[in-house]
Amino acid sequence: MPTIFVSYRREDAPGYAGRLCDRLQQQFGRDSVFVDVDTLEPGDDFVEKIRERLSTCDLMLAVIGRRWLAVTDAQGNRRLEQPGDYVRLEVETALARQIVTVPVLVEGATMPRPEDLPSPLRPFAQRQAIELSDTRWAYDIARLVTHIRRITSRKRQLWKSGLVSAAGAAAALAVAVWVWFWLIADTPLNPLPSPVSAPATIGAAPALPRASADRQPPTAPTSTERTGTQPPPGAAKTKESPAPDKSAVKVSSSLARVDELTLNAQRSLQSGAIDEALSSVVEGLRLDPGNAALRQISGELLRDAQARLRRAKAGAIDAGATVSLASYSEALRVESEVISSESMAAREATIPRYWSAAQQFSNAAADAKRQLASSEARREDTGRTDNDGAAKAVTESRVAPQEAVRPDTDAAQQRAADEQAIRDTLRRYAEAYRNLSVASVKAVYPAAPSQLLSRFSQYRSYDMQILSPEITLDDGKATVACTITTRLTPKAGTVTSQRASAVFHLQKTGNSWYIVARDVQ
Repeated sequence: MPTIFVSYRREDAPGYAGRLCDRLQQQFGRDSVFVDVDTLEPGDDFVEKIRERLSTCDLMLAVIGRRWLAVTDAQGNRRLEQPGDYVRLEVETALARQIVTVPVLVEGATMPRPEDLPSPLRPFAQRQAIELSDTRWAYDIARLVTHIRRITSRKRQLWKSGLVSAAGAAAALAVAVWVWFWLIADTPLNPLPSPVSAPATIGAAPALPRASADRQPPTAPTSTERTGTQPPPGAAKTKESPAPDKSAVKVSSSLARVDELTLNAQRSLQSGAIDEALSSVVEGLRLDPGNAALRQISGELLRDAQARLRRAKAGAIDAGATVSLASYSEALRVESEVISSESMAAREATIPRYWSAAQQFSNAAADAKRQLASSEARREDTGRTDNDGAAKAVTESRVAPQEAVRPDTDAAQQRAADEQAIRDTLRRYAEAYRNLSVASVKAVYPAAPSQLLSRFSQYRSYDMQILSPEITLDDGKATVACTITTRLTPKAGTVTSQRASAVFHLQKTGNSWYIVARDVQ
Protein backbone atom coordinates (compact mmCIF):
# COMPACT_ATOMS: atom_id res chain seq x y z
CA MET A 1 0.00 0.00 0.00
CA PRO A 2 1.26 3.56 -0.67
CA THR A 3 2.08 5.91 2.18
CA ILE A 4 0.36 9.27 1.68
CA PHE A 5 1.02 12.53 3.55
CA VAL A 6 -1.89 15.03 3.46
CA SER A 7 -0.89 18.65 4.02
CA TYR A 8 -3.57 21.28 4.61
CA ARG A 9 -4.10 24.57 6.41
CA ARG A 10 -6.69 24.46 9.20
CA GLU A 11 -7.77 28.05 8.50
CA ASP A 12 -8.25 27.28 4.82
CA ALA A 13 -10.10 24.05 3.93
CA PRO A 14 -10.18 21.56 6.83
CA GLY A 15 -13.53 20.13 5.75
CA TYR A 16 -12.27 19.21 2.29
CA ALA A 17 -9.08 17.74 3.75
CA GLY A 18 -11.19 15.59 6.07
CA ARG A 19 -13.38 14.32 3.22
CA LEU A 20 -10.30 13.56 1.15
CA CYS A 21 -8.64 11.63 4.01
CA ASP A 22 -11.81 9.59 4.56
CA ARG A 23 -11.86 8.51 0.91
CA LEU A 24 -8.13 7.72 0.86
CA GLN A 25 -8.39 5.66 4.05
CA GLN A 26 -11.25 3.69 2.49
CA GLN A 27 -9.08 2.94 -0.53
CA PHE A 28 -5.66 2.34 1.03
CA GLY A 29 -6.28 1.77 4.76
CA ARG A 30 -6.04 4.08 7.75
CA ASP A 31 -2.35 3.39 8.39
CA SER A 32 -1.43 4.46 4.85
CA VAL A 33 -2.67 8.06 5.25
CA PHE A 34 -0.92 10.56 7.55
CA VAL A 35 -2.82 13.67 8.63
CA ASP A 36 -1.72 15.53 11.74
CA VAL A 37 -4.98 15.58 13.69
CA ASP A 38 -5.57 11.86 13.14
CA THR A 39 -2.05 10.51 13.54
CA LEU A 40 -0.26 12.68 16.09
CA GLU A 41 -0.45 11.61 19.71
CA PRO A 42 -0.47 14.01 22.67
CA GLY A 43 3.10 14.97 23.51
CA ASP A 44 4.52 14.28 20.01
CA ASP A 45 7.06 16.76 18.64
CA PHE A 46 5.05 18.23 15.77
CA VAL A 47 8.00 19.30 13.59
CA GLU A 48 10.02 16.15 14.17
CA LYS A 49 7.00 13.91 13.53
CA ILE A 50 6.27 15.66 10.22
CA ARG A 51 9.86 15.22 9.06
CA GLU A 52 9.85 11.60 10.15
CA ARG A 53 6.66 10.77 8.25
CA LEU A 54 7.74 12.70 5.16
CA SER A 55 10.95 10.66 5.06
CA THR A 56 8.92 7.44 4.64
CA CYS A 57 5.97 8.55 2.49
CA ASP A 58 5.53 7.83 -1.22
CA LEU A 59 3.86 11.14 -2.04
CA MET A 60 2.37 14.25 -0.48
CA LEU A 61 -1.02 15.79 -1.29
CA ALA A 62 -1.15 19.53 -0.59
CA VAL A 63 -4.79 20.65 -0.20
CA ILE A 64 -5.17 24.25 -1.42
CA GLY A 65 -8.32 26.30 -0.83
CA ARG A 66 -9.10 29.94 -1.54
CA ARG A 67 -7.30 31.22 1.59
CA TRP A 68 -4.19 29.01 1.41
CA LEU A 69 -1.97 31.92 0.38
CA ALA A 70 -3.71 34.70 2.30
CA VAL A 71 -3.93 33.34 5.87
CA THR A 72 -2.18 35.71 8.32
CA ASP A 73 -1.16 35.63 11.97
CA ALA A 74 -2.40 37.91 14.75
CA GLN A 75 -0.04 40.69 13.61
CA GLY A 76 -1.32 40.57 10.04
CA ASN A 77 1.81 38.90 8.60
CA ARG A 78 1.30 36.26 5.96
CA ARG A 79 1.83 32.83 7.52
CA LEU A 80 3.50 31.37 4.46
CA GLU A 81 6.34 33.92 4.74
CA GLN A 82 7.29 32.63 8.20
CA PRO A 83 9.95 29.85 8.23
CA GLY A 84 8.22 28.18 11.18
CA ASP A 85 4.82 27.89 9.44
CA TYR A 86 3.91 24.20 9.46
CA VAL A 87 2.45 24.21 5.92
CA ARG A 88 5.60 25.83 4.57
CA LEU A 89 7.68 23.30 6.53
CA GLU A 90 5.75 20.37 5.03
CA VAL A 91 5.96 21.55 1.42
CA GLU A 92 9.57 22.72 1.72
CA THR A 93 10.67 19.38 3.23
CA ALA A 94 8.87 17.38 0.52
CA LEU A 95 10.51 19.43 -2.25
CA ALA A 96 13.96 19.15 -0.67
CA ARG A 97 13.66 15.36 -0.39
CA GLN A 98 12.29 15.05 -3.95
CA ILE A 99 9.04 13.48 -2.76
CA VAL A 100 6.24 13.41 -5.33
CA THR A 101 4.09 16.43 -4.40
CA VAL A 102 0.59 16.82 -5.88
CA PRO A 103 -1.35 20.09 -5.33
CA VAL A 104 -5.06 19.35 -4.72
CA LEU A 105 -7.27 22.35 -5.54
CA VAL A 106 -10.63 22.69 -3.73
CA GLU A 107 -13.32 25.41 -3.46
CA GLY A 108 -12.46 26.58 -6.99
CA ALA A 109 -8.94 27.62 -5.94
CA THR A 110 -6.15 28.12 -8.49
CA MET A 111 -2.45 27.29 -8.36
CA PRO A 112 -0.29 29.99 -6.74
CA ARG A 113 2.12 31.86 -8.98
CA PRO A 114 5.86 31.54 -8.33
CA GLU A 115 6.10 35.23 -7.36
CA ASP A 116 3.43 34.67 -4.68
CA LEU A 117 5.54 32.04 -2.91
CA PRO A 118 8.69 32.31 -0.77
CA SER A 119 11.87 31.39 -2.62
CA PRO A 120 12.17 27.82 -1.22
CA LEU A 121 8.60 27.04 -2.31
CA ARG A 122 8.68 28.43 -5.86
CA PRO A 123 9.31 25.01 -7.49
CA PHE A 124 5.96 23.98 -5.98
CA ALA A 125 4.17 26.29 -8.46
CA GLN A 126 5.44 24.09 -11.32
CA ARG A 127 3.77 20.93 -10.02
CA GLN A 128 0.79 19.57 -11.97
CA ALA A 129 -2.37 19.99 -9.85
CA ILE A 130 -5.61 18.02 -9.65
CA GLU A 131 -8.97 19.69 -8.90
CA LEU A 132 -11.65 18.25 -6.61
CA SER A 133 -15.06 19.81 -7.20
CA ASP A 134 -18.31 19.32 -5.29
CA THR A 135 -20.28 18.59 -8.47
CA ARG A 136 -18.10 15.64 -9.54
CA TRP A 137 -16.45 14.65 -6.26
CA ALA A 138 -16.62 10.87 -6.84
CA TYR A 139 -15.18 11.18 -10.36
CA ASP A 140 -12.31 13.44 -9.25
CA ILE A 141 -11.48 11.20 -6.28
CA ALA A 142 -11.37 8.17 -8.58
CA ARG A 143 -8.94 10.00 -10.88
CA LEU A 144 -6.73 10.89 -7.91
CA VAL A 145 -6.75 7.30 -6.62
CA THR A 146 -5.76 6.04 -10.08
CA HIS A 147 -2.89 8.55 -10.19
CA ILE A 148 -1.69 7.45 -6.73
CA ARG A 149 -1.77 3.80 -7.76
CA ARG A 150 0.21 4.61 -10.89
CA ILE A 151 2.90 6.40 -8.87
CA THR A 152 3.07 3.52 -6.40
CA SER A 153 3.28 0.94 -9.18
CA ARG A 154 6.13 2.84 -10.84
CA LYS A 155 8.07 2.99 -7.57
CA ARG A 156 7.45 -0.69 -6.93
CA GLN A 157 8.79 -1.62 -10.37
CA LEU A 158 11.94 0.44 -9.79
CA TRP A 159 12.41 -1.19 -6.41
CA LYS A 160 11.97 -4.67 -7.88
CA SER A 161 14.45 -3.99 -10.67
CA GLY A 162 16.98 -2.82 -8.11
CA LEU A 163 16.33 -5.89 -6.01
CA VAL A 164 16.80 -8.17 -9.02
CA SER A 165 20.10 -6.45 -9.85
CA ALA A 166 21.28 -6.89 -6.29
CA ALA A 167 20.20 -10.53 -6.28
CA GLY A 168 22.08 -11.12 -9.53
CA ALA A 169 25.23 -9.58 -8.14
CA ALA A 170 24.93 -11.69 -5.00
CA ALA A 171 24.45 -14.85 -7.07
CA ALA A 172 27.52 -14.06 -9.18
CA LEU A 173 29.57 -13.50 -6.05
CA ALA A 174 28.35 -16.81 -4.61
CA VAL A 175 29.37 -18.68 -7.78
CA ALA A 176 32.79 -17.08 -7.74
CA VAL A 177 33.33 -18.10 -4.11
CA TRP A 178 32.16 -21.64 -4.87
CA VAL A 179 34.58 -21.96 -7.82
CA TRP A 180 37.42 -20.60 -5.70
CA PHE A 181 36.60 -23.11 -2.98
CA TRP A 182 36.47 -25.99 -5.51
CA LEU A 183 39.82 -25.09 -7.10
CA ILE A 184 41.82 -24.01 -4.10
CA ALA A 185 40.31 -24.85 -0.76
CA ASP A 186 41.24 -28.58 -0.72
CA THR A 187 44.69 -28.13 -2.33
CA PRO A 188 47.44 -28.05 0.31
CA LEU A 189 49.64 -25.03 0.12
CA ASN A 190 53.33 -25.74 -0.68
CA PRO A 191 55.57 -24.76 2.21
CA LEU A 192 57.85 -21.84 1.61
CA PRO A 193 61.28 -23.07 0.50
CA SER A 194 64.07 -22.80 2.97
CA PRO A 195 66.68 -20.19 2.09
CA VAL A 196 69.39 -22.88 2.20
CA SER A 197 67.67 -25.57 0.15
CA ALA A 198 65.80 -23.32 -2.26
CA PRO A 199 66.42 -24.07 -5.95
CA ALA A 200 68.50 -21.54 -7.78
CA THR A 201 65.83 -21.09 -10.46
CA ILE A 202 64.97 -17.45 -10.85
CA GLY A 203 61.90 -16.15 -12.67
CA ALA A 204 60.14 -19.50 -12.91
CA ALA A 205 56.38 -19.13 -12.44
CA PRO A 206 54.84 -21.39 -9.80
CA ALA A 207 52.50 -24.02 -11.19
CA LEU A 208 48.81 -23.46 -10.54
CA PRO A 209 47.08 -26.19 -8.50
CA ARG A 210 44.97 -28.56 -10.60
CA ALA A 211 41.70 -30.11 -9.68
CA SER A 212 41.84 -33.70 -8.66
CA ALA A 213 39.74 -36.30 -10.43
CA ASP A 214 37.34 -36.53 -7.52
CA ARG A 215 36.73 -32.72 -7.43
CA GLN A 216 35.04 -32.32 -10.80
CA PRO A 217 32.17 -29.79 -10.76
CA PRO A 218 28.71 -31.37 -10.73
CA THR A 219 26.67 -31.33 -13.92
CA ALA A 220 22.90 -30.90 -14.26
CA PRO A 221 20.98 -34.15 -14.79
CA THR A 222 19.80 -34.80 -18.32
CA SER A 223 16.20 -35.42 -19.28
CA THR A 224 17.06 -39.11 -19.62
CA GLU A 225 18.41 -39.22 -16.10
CA ARG A 226 15.33 -37.47 -14.74
CA THR A 227 12.75 -39.60 -16.50
CA GLY A 228 14.64 -42.81 -17.13
CA THR A 229 13.53 -42.89 -20.79
CA GLN A 230 15.38 -42.19 -23.97
CA PRO A 231 14.02 -39.49 -26.33
CA PRO A 232 13.11 -40.73 -29.80
CA PRO A 233 15.76 -40.34 -32.48
CA GLY A 234 15.72 -36.94 -34.11
CA ALA A 235 13.44 -35.46 -31.48
CA ALA A 236 14.08 -31.76 -30.97
CA LYS A 237 14.85 -30.56 -27.50
CA THR A 238 12.18 -28.17 -26.25
CA LYS A 239 12.23 -25.86 -23.26
CA GLU A 240 9.67 -26.77 -20.68
CA SER A 241 7.34 -23.86 -19.73
CA PRO A 242 4.81 -23.72 -16.90
CA ALA A 243 1.13 -23.81 -17.77
CA PRO A 244 -0.60 -20.41 -17.55
CA ASP A 245 -2.48 -19.68 -14.34
CA LYS A 246 -6.07 -19.50 -15.57
CA SER A 247 -7.37 -18.13 -12.29
CA ALA A 248 -4.90 -15.22 -12.39
CA VAL A 249 -5.91 -14.42 -15.98
CA LYS A 250 -9.59 -14.48 -14.98
CA VAL A 251 -9.02 -12.15 -12.01
CA SER A 252 -7.00 -9.72 -14.14
CA SER A 253 -9.76 -9.63 -16.77
CA SER A 254 -12.40 -9.06 -14.08
CA LEU A 255 -10.47 -6.14 -12.56
CA ALA A 256 -10.02 -4.57 -15.98
CA ARG A 257 -13.78 -4.84 -16.56
CA VAL A 258 -14.48 -3.22 -13.18
CA ASP A 259 -12.17 -0.32 -14.04
CA GLU A 260 -13.98 0.12 -17.36
CA LEU A 261 -17.39 0.07 -15.68
CA THR A 262 -16.24 2.57 -13.05
CA LEU A 263 -15.08 4.98 -15.75
CA ASN A 264 -18.35 4.54 -17.67
CA ALA A 265 -20.37 5.20 -14.51
CA GLN A 266 -18.37 8.35 -13.75
CA ARG A 267 -18.81 9.72 -17.27
CA SER A 268 -22.52 8.88 -17.36
CA LEU A 269 -23.10 10.53 -13.99
CA GLN A 270 -21.25 13.65 -15.11
CA SER A 271 -23.26 13.87 -18.35
CA GLY A 272 -26.58 13.25 -16.59
CA ALA A 273 -27.19 9.78 -18.04
CA ILE A 274 -28.16 8.35 -14.67
CA ASP A 275 -29.78 5.19 -16.08
CA GLU A 276 -26.50 4.20 -17.75
CA ALA A 277 -24.56 5.17 -14.62
CA LEU A 278 -26.72 2.92 -12.43
CA SER A 279 -26.42 0.04 -14.88
CA SER A 280 -22.60 0.28 -14.81
CA VAL A 281 -22.60 0.50 -11.01
CA VAL A 282 -24.78 -2.60 -10.62
CA GLU A 283 -22.62 -4.68 -12.97
CA GLY A 284 -19.37 -3.41 -11.42
CA LEU A 285 -20.47 -4.17 -7.87
CA ARG A 286 -21.50 -7.65 -8.95
CA LEU A 287 -17.87 -8.25 -9.98
CA ASP A 288 -16.29 -6.32 -7.10
CA PRO A 289 -18.77 -5.75 -4.23
CA GLY A 290 -16.27 -3.81 -2.15
CA ASN A 291 -15.21 -1.28 -4.81
CA ALA A 292 -15.12 2.08 -3.03
CA ALA A 293 -15.35 4.23 -6.19
CA LEU A 294 -18.50 2.44 -7.34
CA ARG A 295 -19.97 2.76 -3.83
CA GLN A 296 -19.38 6.51 -3.96
CA ILE A 297 -21.11 6.81 -7.33
CA SER A 298 -24.00 4.73 -5.96
CA GLY A 299 -24.32 7.18 -3.07
CA GLU A 300 -24.37 10.12 -5.50
CA LEU A 301 -27.13 8.43 -7.51
CA LEU A 302 -29.17 7.81 -4.36
CA ARG A 303 -28.90 11.44 -3.25
CA ASP A 304 -29.87 12.58 -6.75
CA ALA A 305 -32.90 10.26 -6.69
CA GLN A 306 -33.98 11.59 -3.29
CA ALA A 307 -33.64 15.18 -4.49
CA ARG A 308 -35.62 14.35 -7.62
CA LEU A 309 -38.41 12.95 -5.46
CA ARG A 310 -38.52 16.09 -3.29
CA ARG A 311 -38.67 18.36 -6.35
CA ALA A 312 -41.43 16.32 -7.95
CA LYS A 313 -43.47 16.33 -4.73
CA ALA A 314 -43.07 20.11 -4.36
CA GLY A 315 -44.18 20.56 -7.98
CA ALA A 316 -47.29 18.45 -7.37
CA ILE A 317 -48.19 20.50 -4.30
CA ASP A 318 -47.70 23.79 -6.16
CA ALA A 319 -49.93 22.53 -8.97
CA GLY A 320 -52.77 21.88 -6.53
CA ALA A 321 -52.56 18.08 -6.64
CA THR A 322 -53.36 17.78 -2.93
CA VAL A 323 -57.04 18.55 -3.56
CA SER A 324 -58.87 15.22 -3.97
CA LEU A 325 -56.66 13.69 -6.62
CA ALA A 326 -56.30 9.91 -6.59
CA SER A 327 -52.95 10.12 -8.41
CA TYR A 328 -51.49 12.23 -5.60
CA SER A 329 -52.67 9.72 -2.99
CA GLU A 330 -51.07 6.93 -5.00
CA ALA A 331 -47.82 8.89 -5.15
CA LEU A 332 -47.86 9.32 -1.38
CA ARG A 333 -48.36 5.58 -0.95
CA VAL A 334 -45.38 4.77 -3.22
CA GLU A 335 -43.22 7.33 -1.43
CA SER A 336 -44.07 5.82 1.95
CA GLU A 337 -43.19 2.32 0.75
CA VAL A 338 -39.83 3.46 -0.65
CA ILE A 339 -38.80 5.29 2.52
CA SER A 340 -39.89 2.47 4.82
CA SER A 341 -38.01 -0.19 2.82
CA GLU A 342 -34.85 1.85 2.14
CA SER A 343 -32.92 0.45 5.11
CA MET A 344 -33.78 -3.15 4.18
CA ALA A 345 -33.09 -3.07 0.44
CA ALA A 346 -29.79 -2.67 -1.35
CA ARG A 347 -29.00 0.89 -2.32
CA GLU A 348 -28.86 0.06 -6.03
CA ALA A 349 -32.34 -1.50 -5.80
CA THR A 350 -33.77 1.51 -3.92
CA ILE A 351 -32.70 4.13 -6.48
CA PRO A 352 -35.17 3.06 -9.24
CA ARG A 353 -37.97 3.02 -6.66
CA TYR A 354 -37.21 6.67 -5.82
CA TRP A 355 -37.36 7.42 -9.53
CA SER A 356 -40.75 5.68 -9.73
CA ALA A 357 -42.12 7.67 -6.78
CA ALA A 358 -40.89 10.92 -8.34
CA GLN A 359 -42.66 9.99 -11.59
CA GLN A 360 -45.88 9.38 -9.63
CA PHE A 361 -45.76 12.90 -8.21
CA SER A 362 -45.01 14.31 -11.67
CA ASN A 363 -48.07 12.49 -13.00
CA ALA A 364 -50.15 13.92 -10.14
CA ALA A 365 -48.95 17.43 -11.00
CA ALA A 366 -49.89 16.90 -14.66
CA ASP A 367 -53.35 15.65 -13.63
CA ALA A 368 -53.88 18.72 -11.44
CA LYS A 369 -52.90 21.06 -14.28
CA ARG A 370 -55.26 19.32 -16.69
CA GLN A 371 -58.10 19.50 -14.17
CA LEU A 372 -57.45 23.20 -13.60
CA ALA A 373 -57.43 23.89 -17.35
CA SER A 374 -60.70 21.96 -17.80
CA SER A 375 -62.33 23.86 -14.95
CA GLU A 376 -61.35 27.22 -16.44
CA ALA A 377 -62.64 26.18 -19.85
CA ARG A 378 -66.01 25.12 -18.42
CA ARG A 379 -66.32 28.39 -16.54
CA GLU A 380 -65.68 30.42 -19.70
CA ASP A 381 -68.22 28.40 -21.67
CA THR A 382 -70.82 28.80 -18.92
CA GLY A 383 -70.29 32.57 -18.82
CA ARG A 384 -70.98 32.89 -22.55
CA THR A 385 -74.17 30.79 -22.66
CA ASP A 386 -75.93 31.72 -19.39
CA ASN A 387 -77.00 35.36 -19.25
CA ASP A 388 -79.89 35.44 -16.81
CA GLY A 389 -79.40 35.64 -13.06
CA ALA A 390 -80.78 32.21 -12.24
CA ALA A 391 -78.56 30.47 -14.73
CA LYS A 392 -75.60 32.54 -13.49
CA ALA A 393 -76.32 31.52 -9.90
CA VAL A 394 -76.49 27.88 -10.93
CA THR A 395 -73.21 28.29 -12.81
CA GLU A 396 -71.53 29.88 -9.80
CA SER A 397 -72.76 27.05 -7.57
CA ARG A 398 -71.22 24.54 -9.96
CA VAL A 399 -67.97 26.36 -10.45
CA ALA A 400 -67.34 27.34 -6.85
CA PRO A 401 -66.22 23.88 -5.64
CA GLN A 402 -63.96 23.54 -8.65
CA GLU A 403 -62.34 26.92 -8.06
CA ALA A 404 -60.90 25.50 -4.88
CA VAL A 405 -58.75 23.27 -7.04
CA ARG A 406 -56.81 26.28 -8.37
CA PRO A 407 -53.93 27.10 -6.00
CA ASP A 408 -53.54 30.58 -4.64
CA THR A 409 -50.64 31.94 -6.66
CA ASP A 410 -49.65 34.54 -4.08
CA ALA A 411 -49.74 32.00 -1.26
CA ALA A 412 -47.62 29.54 -3.25
CA GLN A 413 -45.05 32.21 -4.01
CA GLN A 414 -44.93 33.28 -0.35
CA ARG A 415 -44.49 29.68 0.72
CA ALA A 416 -41.61 29.20 -1.71
CA ALA A 417 -39.97 32.40 -0.45
CA ASP A 418 -40.35 31.28 3.18
CA GLU A 419 -38.86 27.86 2.46
CA GLN A 420 -35.87 29.45 0.73
CA ALA A 421 -35.36 31.85 3.65
CA ILE A 422 -35.47 28.91 6.09
CA ARG A 423 -32.85 27.02 4.06
CA ASP A 424 -30.66 30.15 4.06
CA THR A 425 -30.98 30.38 7.86
CA LEU A 426 -29.89 26.76 8.27
CA ARG A 427 -27.00 27.27 5.86
CA ARG A 428 -25.79 30.29 7.83
CA TYR A 429 -26.12 28.27 11.04
CA ALA A 430 -23.89 25.48 9.67
CA GLU A 431 -21.36 27.99 8.33
CA ALA A 432 -21.19 29.65 11.75
CA TYR A 433 -20.20 26.31 13.29
CA ARG A 434 -17.59 25.72 10.58
CA ASN A 435 -16.13 29.16 11.30
CA LEU A 436 -16.35 28.59 15.09
CA SER A 437 -18.08 31.98 15.34
CA VAL A 438 -20.29 32.47 18.40
CA ALA A 439 -21.58 35.80 17.07
CA SER A 440 -22.67 34.22 13.77
CA VAL A 441 -24.52 31.45 15.60
CA LYS A 442 -26.31 34.01 17.81
CA ALA A 443 -27.33 35.95 14.70
CA VAL A 444 -29.55 33.08 13.52
CA TYR A 445 -30.14 31.29 16.85
CA PRO A 446 -30.43 34.00 19.52
CA ALA A 447 -31.40 31.51 22.24
CA ALA A 448 -28.45 29.16 21.57
CA PRO A 449 -27.22 27.66 24.88
CA SER A 450 -24.06 29.39 26.07
CA GLN A 451 -22.55 26.15 27.38
CA LEU A 452 -22.81 24.68 23.87
CA LEU A 453 -21.03 27.61 22.24
CA SER A 454 -18.36 27.73 24.94
CA ARG A 455 -16.98 24.48 23.53
CA PHE A 456 -15.83 26.27 20.36
CA SER A 457 -12.54 27.11 22.08
CA GLN A 458 -11.77 23.38 22.35
CA TYR A 459 -11.82 22.74 18.59
CA ARG A 460 -9.61 23.49 15.64
CA SER A 461 -12.49 22.89 13.25
CA TYR A 462 -16.18 21.96 13.52
CA ASP A 463 -17.47 20.81 10.15
CA MET A 464 -21.29 20.61 10.12
CA GLN A 465 -23.57 19.54 7.28
CA ILE A 466 -27.40 19.76 7.33
CA LEU A 467 -28.85 17.15 4.95
CA SER A 468 -32.31 16.46 3.49
CA PRO A 469 -34.32 19.18 5.28
CA GLU A 470 -38.10 18.57 5.31
CA ILE A 471 -39.90 21.87 6.02
CA THR A 472 -43.36 22.17 7.55
CA LEU A 473 -44.87 25.70 7.68
CA ASP A 474 -47.62 26.78 10.06
CA ASP A 475 -48.62 30.47 10.30
CA GLY A 476 -45.28 32.15 10.89
CA LYS A 477 -43.69 29.08 12.46
CA ALA A 478 -41.76 26.22 10.88
CA THR A 479 -40.46 22.81 11.80
CA VAL A 480 -37.52 21.31 9.89
CA ALA A 481 -36.69 17.61 10.18
CA CYS A 482 -33.23 16.80 8.85
CA THR A 483 -30.01 14.86 9.31
CA ILE A 484 -26.90 16.50 10.80
CA THR A 485 -23.37 15.22 10.18
CA THR A 486 -20.43 16.67 12.11
CA ARG A 487 -16.68 16.17 11.98
CA LEU A 488 -15.00 17.55 15.10
CA THR A 489 -11.28 18.30 15.14
CA PRO A 490 -10.25 19.02 18.74
CA LYS A 491 -7.09 20.85 19.69
CA ALA A 492 -6.11 17.81 21.73
CA GLY A 493 -7.30 14.30 20.96
CA THR A 494 -8.57 12.50 17.90
CA VAL A 495 -11.07 13.48 15.23
CA THR A 496 -14.64 12.26 15.73
CA SER A 497 -17.47 12.02 13.21
CA GLN A 498 -21.15 11.92 14.14
CA ARG A 499 -24.47 11.54 12.32
CA ALA A 500 -27.82 12.22 13.99
CA SER A 501 -31.44 13.11 13.26
CA ALA A 502 -32.47 16.63 14.29
CA VAL A 503 -35.53 18.86 14.36
CA PHE A 504 -35.23 22.66 14.15
CA HIS A 505 -38.04 24.97 15.30
CA LEU A 506 -38.06 28.38 13.60
CA GLN A 507 -40.15 31.53 13.91
CA LYS A 508 -40.64 34.36 11.46
CA THR A 509 -39.94 37.93 12.56
CA GLY A 510 -40.57 40.49 9.83
CA ASN A 511 -39.18 38.92 6.67
CA SER A 512 -36.51 36.87 8.48
CA TRP A 513 -36.58 33.43 10.06
CA TYR A 514 -34.77 32.60 13.30
CA ILE A 515 -34.09 29.33 15.10
CA VAL A 516 -35.83 29.17 18.47
CA ALA A 517 -35.01 25.57 19.47
CA ARG A 518 -33.09 22.52 18.28
CA ASP A 519 -33.70 18.87 19.17
CA VAL A 520 -31.04 16.30 18.33
CA GLN A 521 -31.71 12.58 18.67
